[in-house]
Amino acid sequence: MKLVFAIYSYFPYGGLQKDFFRLAQEVLSRGWLLTVLAAEWEGEKPEEFHVEILKTRGLTNHARMASFGKAVRDFVREERRKGEKLILLSFNRFGGADYYFAADNCLAERAARKHSRLNLTLNPRYRTMLKLEEEVFSKRSGTKILYIVDAQKEEYRKIYGTPEERFFYLPPGIDKSCSLPEDFQEKREKKRHEILVDPELKLIVLVGANLVTKGADRLLEAFACLPQKIQRKCRIYLAGSITEKKCRALAEKLGITDRVIFGGARKDVPELLLASDLMVHPAREEATGTVLVEALAMGLPVVCSGACGFSSYVRDSGNIVLPEPFSSQELLAALISLLADPSTLKKLRKRTLAYGRKADFYSRASVCADILAKEEQ
Repeated sequence: MKLVFAIYSYFPYGGLQKDFFRLAQEVLSRGWLLTVLAAEWEGEKPEEFHVEILKTRGLTNHARMASFGKAVRDFVREERRKGEKLILLSFNRFGGADYYFAADNCLAERAARKHSRLNLTLNPRYRTMLKLEEEVFSKRSGTKILYIVDAQKEEYRKIYGTPEERFFYLPPGIDKSCSLPEDFQEKREKKRHEILVDPELKLIVLVGANLVTKGADRLLEAFACLPQKIQRKCRIYLAGSITEKKCRALAEKLGITDRVIFGGARKDVPELLLASDLMVHPAREEATGTVLVEALAMGLPVVCSGACGFSSYVRDSGNIVLPEPFSSQELLAALISLLADPSTLKKLRKRTLAYGRKADFYSRASVCADILAKEEQ
């Protein structure tokens, strides 16, 4: 089987990029041929498959995305003209793909909450991106959708009337390294020593490229309201680089700078989760939240917002999902309930680990490849 994957921008450690790479490894392990089309590529290009960088036109991101979609279609059309039988899977929204990996929430539904119909019609960015989304999900399209959150699917069906039979569910697909190792305690102590966290302190972690989008400011504000006897026994670790400056300024304003560690973008997230005692992820918007599942797989207690696509896993595991719309008082109450008594987190960790051992957190790539394999049958 010959596959073409289209991903507009590849860079290491992005959530969508990790999904792309795991699926690429899976299809290659099955002996299939793979070509990857991209507009931007950061880092080394793997030797296992061919990466073709397509030229795009436009002064704006949305214009270049539309241009990328056309360039992908032109590439595939030319290959098929030569007699090549191939399957096109896109990781970005544009028409013409055989499959679309739906990692993003429905733009038409979300944008309508924030902007008037007139603004959506006149604004070039929204007009272009909504058109690209419609190309994928409209009843006229033949693109099959690989979706990962039920609520996400229902949003698309509500807006575009996309037929049920075009949707194919994919379970989470985290890396096998995100499970509790036998030498957990040794690795935990080593990482805490490395990041200069006292063994007696409770470490609260938030992971996300854009810290504000993931709710780091919400966490800082709630933490600053905690009783001093709880604050003194805790540290916050923020792993992310985008909007870090804004969060530093907020921590200074709140007078908690000495209790917040800014780690920047991290390559060692699994080890960081091992070193932590609680994940707090009060995201404003989170289509899925893979890091939540990674935390649960390691037995790490989690507090997240209801805006997270994977909040259902957090709730099912017995952890805390904050109701929407977000309330800072709800977050504060959750932190107090978990941090006031040391035994509470210990009990929740045990329950979370038991849940993580039974749940299917790892099979997304293999399930996706099985769906693609049916194209040959």
